[in-house]
Amino acid sequence: MRMRRVGRLFLLLVVALAIVVVVVWLDLTKLLDADPEPLAATRDTTEVRLSAIGETFSFDGTVAYSAPISVVTGGDAYDTLSPDTSVDSNDVLFRVAGEPVVALEGAVPMFRDITLDSAGIDVQQLERALVDLGFDPEGTVTIDETFTTNTEAMVERWQRSTGAAVTGEVAQASVVFISAPMRVSGTNEPGAVMSLTGQDREVVLTVPVVDIDTLTTGDVVSIALPDRSEMPATIVSMTPGADATYEVVAALASEAELPALDVIEVAVSWRRETTSDALSVPPGALVRLDSGTYALEVVGSSGTDFVPVAIGARSGTLVEVSGEGIEEGTMVVNP
Repeated sequence: MRMRRVGRLFLLLVVALAIVVVVVWLDLTKLLDADPEPLAATRDTTEVRLSAIGETFSFDGTVAYSAPISVVTGGDAYDTLSPDTSVDSNDVLFRVAGEPVVALEGAVPMFRDITLDSAGIDVQQLERALVDLGFDPEGTVTIDETFTTNTEAMVERWQRSTGAAVTGEVAQASVVFISAPMRVSGTNEPGAVMSLTGQDREVVLTVPVVDIDTLTTGDVVSIALPDRSEMPATIVSMTPGADATYEVVAALASEAELPALDVIEVAVSWRRETTSDALSVPPGALVRLDSGTYALEVVGSSGTDFVPVAIGARSGTLVEVSGEGIEEGTMVVNP
């Protein structure tokens, strides 16, 4: 009896196993024979957004010391100040045949000899400089445009202090007027004994007249240096130049990071906003149609549709668009 039961159980197990094998085989056959379902392609999308659209302008420029002056003399110079030396009023720049050439404060260049009875703005400038330096201790000089005997006496006191021949007359070659403290940028240069510049560096660039309305005095621009670092500068002047251009000068916020060079080639750039609330998309979302116009592939609940759009202002990363049904938040394909 026990053997029969065991035989029956074994037979049942064999039958069950056969059924399982048949079912699995049928399922695999159906799977292999069935056409595979297509995989949905992944597509990037983006939203139409309200954005500020603008244009970036960039021009080559230079960073250089301001107000360059070349000092020329008719003889061999010695005791010349070294490059990068600071120059202030009453400093001796160099000597020629024993006579000093002196820097004095003033905006008008020395254009003639100044002697007794000379008259003009250059006389007034000379008197102002020497009075400010303390060479009229008794206050006898009237600062005006006339060279008087009192002016002559003051000039003699000044000449004694510099080691010059005491003549009471000021030779044209003996004075260089400077409007502010300067620095020596070079000596013994071709055609000149010495070159002077201002002590501060400034940015200078030429801008076409068609682009000058993108700038105003006080605007902050970006200065790209040769090492690709950037620093800000503020526009301080815009002067009409030749060939429908403007010479634009900007003041640097700091000179701490500048290389120790008299002239540095730079790129000057700024951005002008053309609109602050434009419906915009990335340029890649635009689809060019065979007609040469553009469209956006708008995502809807049942798929996508191509909607014609007009293109407005552009920037590096955004394009202004307009079209029927295009509004803030519209979802579009961005391949």
